[in-house]
Formats: sequence, structure tokens, C-alpha cells
Amino acid sequence: MTETGSTTSPDARSETSYQLTGPRPSDEPYCVTAIARDDWEPGQPCPECGTSHLHEMHLNEECAIHHDGSSAFSAALDRLGTVEYWCPECETVLYRHAAYALWLALTNNLEHDASV
Repeated sequence: MTETGSTTSPDARSETSYQLTGPRPSDEPYCVTAIARDDWEPGQPCPECGTSHLHEMHLNEECAIHHDGSSAFSAALDRLGTVEYWCPECETVLYRHAAYALWLALTNNLEHDASV
């Protein structure tokens, strides 16, 4: 994954793009974008519409303990913390971690719509 540069848009959204190539030599390169707003921090309302009801996405991993042929659920691990904040009212992405952008791209057959 190669960083291709950062930009800041008029709405104070910083975007860092990463150029990726698939595992096969014939794969086309594609880009994922990490998003962060310079005018917003977690706990604040949406700077676009003012709503305080924001959605927060976490990617969790389940951990189980296996012993003597049985297994028991131990805990859910949150390795990255919050990977995306977005406003359901105006559909503004306030923050998106690069790893989550990559996961979206891979789960959508490398055709993630980065038009947010």
C-alpha cells in the first residue's frame, strides 16, 4: 500500500489516498481513501447539519478459548478502535480509517464507491 498524497477539501475534510495492487500481476491498481475532518472530533455534532446522533463503526474480533475438546467465548477484541463515524441525517463521513476503507474495497470485489 503506497500513500499517494493528502488533500484538504473546502469542507475541512482531509483525505489520504493509498494506491493498491491486487495479488496477481494482471490485477489493476485501485485506490482506497482514509478520511478525517479537521473541524470535527468525536463527541461533537456533525459540522454539516448539526445533528448529535452519529453512527460509529467498529470492527471486532471474537476470541474463544479451546480446552479439552470444548470451546468457550472469551471476549470481543477491538483492535482498531472506531474505524468510521458518519452522520445518518446528511450522510457525511466524518472519519474513515484506511484499514476500513481497504476492507470495504475488498468486500465489494475491489469496486468500492469512494464518492463519499
